[in-house]
Amino acid sequence: MHLNFGITEEWLSAIDSTFMLFSTLGNIITSPLVDRHQLNYILGLSISLSSVLYLLTSVIGYFQVTAPWVYLLMIALQGLVQSPIYPACVSSLGHLFPKQVIGKAMSLLSTSISFGNFLGAFITGLLILINFTWMDSMVLYSSLELGIGYLLYHQISKQYSPVNQKVNSSEESLLHTNQIKKKEPLPLKDILKVPFLKSVILSKMCIKFSYYSLSMWMPYYLSIILQDHAWIGIISGSIEIGGIIGAIFCGFLSDSLNTRPPLLQIYLIISFPLISLIGLKVFTTPWPLLFLFFFAGFCIGGCNLILITAVPIDLSQHPSVANYEVIGSITGILDASGSLGASIGIFFIGYLISISWFYVFLLLSTAILSALLILTPYTHYELKLKHNISIYG
Repeated sequence: MHLNFGITEEWLSAIDSTFMLFSTLGNIITSPLVDRHQLNYILGLSISLSSVLYLLTSVIGYFQVTAPWVYLLMIALQGLVQSPIYPACVSSLGHLFPKQVIGKAMSLLSTSISFGNFLGAFITGLLILINFTWMDSMVLYSSLELGIGYLLYHQISKQYSPVNQKVNSSEESLLHTNQIKKKEPLPLKDILKVPFLKSVILSKMCIKFSYYSLSMWMPYYLSIILQDHAWIGIISGSIEIGGIIGAIFCGFLSDSLNTRPPLLQIYLIISFPLISLIGLKVFTTPWPLLFLFFFAGFCIGGCNLILITAVPIDLSQHPSVANYEVIGSITGILDASGSLGASIGIFFIGYLISISWFYVFLLLSTAILSALLILTPYTHYELKLKHNISIYG
């Protein structure tokens, strides 16, 4: 758009911000639908509407419409119609896999966004190299998305077989309610009453802000402290790679430990010295910085991804809400709160940079410390539950 129609960087930034804003609003509005309707209907309809909007956007481009507000409107609608997709995917896998392997399954799901972004950018780059326009690329993606929506509509159904199965072990009896009938959705006004959800919401806001700050602002920071600017892209990319590996490692290990909050807190504790070493400019050469940024992404990014995938399912299995269907609503609320926290925090960082980078890293450290403290009651509950299981199991 920038090259073809001369849309300014300010408008491109506004378009990106609009997508995040309307995706956040959409999560709050539409995620309860995931708990109330067939998942194949929700996924099929959401993906199909997104495909239609992409196709309409490409048609507008073919007609050489250059008014930025038109594309702003299209991306706002995309944010709304795409918002139920991720909660529906989490809910689908949450009902498909048992408690013992949910961390593994959901950590792998969490990597799909990063992999999809990479694959989309790579394929688009190849298409442009062979003289495709961005409109041509969007038509191709629209067709692919429509096909995926069709497959999901016909293959996914909201069945609760793992939940309905009879619980055999004493450990599972404490973590699941033996279901005989289909769960009913929890009224929206009661969702925030799910135990520990408010704590996880606040911690998600802090952690996603920290992770997005690392991803968005660190290339600029590296351009200041690094003499060899060729390393900036490599070091910045290591943050996202670290987040993917950190989420997978956390998912697999948390299944083995049969608990997640304590492991997330350990991740956050480890991230403190990493952020301090980066902020204090202890190292200004490429390889040490690559190591620090990779493991900062590993810890903070890993926490961010696990909080939006495996933890909603854990919260849905608390005895007080085990008879209700809440995974979609919890996932949507957490996703929305994380985006809100990132938006607010990144705004303040833009202001703090003009003063001193010291305050930027102080804010990051404060956010991580806040998330660590906020998660403590949830961790205490999980450890107490494991202790009871070990005694009576």
